[in-house]
Amino acid sequence: MSQNSPTDEIARLSLLSVHAIELGVVRVLVFIILSCWLVGPVWAHPFLYNVWRVQYEESGLTMWVTATLREVAEVQELKLRPGQFDLDELTAALQAHGAYVKEHLQVLADGTPLNLEIQDFHLISDGAEWDSTDPHELTDRNHAQYLLQTRLPNSNESMTLQFTHRTLEEHRYAPGIPWDIAYSFTIHDAQRKDLARGFIRTDLPYEFTIAKPDAVDGTESLHPASAPDPSPTALPLTTAWTAFLKHGLHHVLVGFDHLLFLAALALVTRRFIELMRLIAIFTLAHSITVTVSVLGWFTLPPWFIEPVIAASIVFVAVENVVAPERSRGLMRLGIAFGFGLIHGLGFAGGLSETLVDEPPRSLAGAILAFCVGVELGHLAVGIPLFAVLTAARRSQGKDAVSSATLPWVKWASVGVAAGGCFFLWAALREVI
Repeated sequence: MSQNSPTDEIARLSLLSVHAIELGVVRVLVFIILSCWLVGPVWAHPFLYNVWRVQYEESGLTMWVTATLREVAEVQELKLRPGQFDLDELTAALQAHGAYVKEHLQVLADGTPLNLEIQDFHLISDGAEWDSTDPHELTDRNHAQYLLQTRLPNSNESMTLQFTHRTLEEHRYAPGIPWDIAYSFTIHDAQRKDLARGFIRTDLPYEFTIAKPDAVDGTESLHPASAPDPSPTALPLTTAWTAFLKHGLHHVLVGFDHLLFLAALALVTRRFIELMRLIAIFTLAHSITVTVSVLGWFTLPPWFIEPVIAASIVFVAVENVVAPERSRGLMRLGIAFGFGLIHGLGFAGGLSETLVDEPPRSLAGAILAFCVGVELGHLAVGIPLFAVLTAARRSQGKDAVSSATLPWVKWASVGVAAGGCFFLWAALREVI
């Protein structure tokens, strides 16, 4: 019977240690997921979606703007619990929030800010039960709707209106993580015929140009610079495509948890084609779940989705450290696909609300444009990141180019894992 050499014994013990660490990581992840089921609703994505509807008339604009009850609670420091709230306190908070909405929405006519006036407000519910035990039901499916009006300057020239907002700009979802508020925007005429539709974010204002008055049957009326689609609720395909493409691209570029997951994948990728495969499989997976979720065929509760997204960052980053040999091939592709399905459900959460009024014939194009925008966002980040990582490896010698075990790669993975832990904390913490 032969005896192992000291070197072989050290190698064997090292391998056992690696497997023990991996088993520990798996146990921690299982514990995290089980904890998510036990603790109930949690949050990770700081995305809120409101509605901004504008009725255009020659003399002015009438606007209906919604704010989720979660936004009201954040700004007015209102503590809400299902079945435990004071109606007078809630009413006072809703009324006070009207002044906040007025101050944080902005409409400019040819660059000049218009004066907005609050006329009324009321509470609307998306089928939520006030005695529900799910805070998500209470805060995200109940909205305050505010009625605002403003007059337009008298002018016989064409006029460009710009709509923008600064909602929750001074608040933070968590330290270093800003809120991301998107408004689903519609402007229609007095006959309720849609003139334009799109999205408004803090760094994505919406512009609408009104042409000069024309004589129609002896009267004068303003009309949009480009004629709307004959259907009252459908916009030209290029307009909708551009809006949703920008929405998907922006969603990735400000989604730091998704960017961390992409960085974890790229850190140990040695060839460009490997990275492209990972990005493609990740995009395919999230496109599947975005589609089925937006169509209402399959959804999972946010209190499950959000912590798993954060845990996916930790999992891939830790695997980079303890088992870099698994960072290539079908195993890593399977991990990218599996977690991509969960990330897609995270993407779809807000998109579903944004598309709720989208006409069926343009829904498929909107989903496709959004997914293409997400893919472009992945490429815009992944390709430069791979170039930087490749240059760093080459600077350390020819042998380092194909190595995934470089010390700085492991330390970078540890940093990504720490970021994932931070997002996990943000997901599990009590927001309201």
